[in-house]
Amino acid sequence: MAPLAARHILQQTNANLGRYTSALNPRQMSLSLRLQF
Repeated sequence: MAPLAARHILQQTNANLGRYTSALNPRQMSLSLRLQF
């Protein structure tokens, strides 16, 4: 398990990546989210 701080940074990065990919392609975003989790 990652420390709480590292997990928080990862969640922020995933949120930024999700926003970016959803602007490009919503279907691709859901696919990348499925791969991450």
